Amino acid sequence: MKKSLVYLARAAVIAALYFALSVAFNAIAFGPVQFRVSEILVLLPLIFPEAIPGLAIGCFFTNFFFSPFGVFDMVLGTLATLIGAIGTYLLRRRPFLATLPPIVANTLLVPLIFVLNDASTVYYISMFEILATQIITCIILGMPFTFALKKAMIAAHIPLPHPSKYDTAPYRRILPGDEDDED
Repeated sequence: MKKSLVYLARAAVIAALYFALSVAFNAIAFGPVQFRVSEILVLLPLIFPEAIPGLAIGCFFTNFFFSPFGVFDMVLGTLATLIGAIGTYLLRRRPFLATLPPIVANTLLVPLIFVLNDASTVYYISMFEILATQIITCIILGMPFTFALKKAMIAAHIPLPHPSKYDTAPYRRILPGDEDDED
């Protein structure tokens, strides 16, 4: 029961973070040339499986409240984020390859939103614009953010849901009152 509550709480925090980052950078988060800062979070499934529903819910609510493209963005944008998050989770043992699912899903699906909404944009031009911004948010910003978070969790002795052989920091949970027992 406690584990499922932690899972649910983490998913909710990730959804809220995605939403908050999208709101904070709302002016550049929508349109054919978009830079959605909240997309740096799409690599969180490398660490937390609960990031999958959290990212999808955060994206849905962002698109529901702020997208000028309506239902198309709510469905296709959320689907792109969900596919990307699932793909990232499935490729979590190969972190660099794990950046590809969100990049590919968004590059293929997001331009459809503009075409279906008759925003007088050409699919392929939009595709390359989205590809460029996804490379920036996922690889250039997202990878360092995710690795820094993982490193901070290891340094703080917070157990990782997916420990790997590359997580080399010794793990010893210190409970309150145990500080004096380290000698």
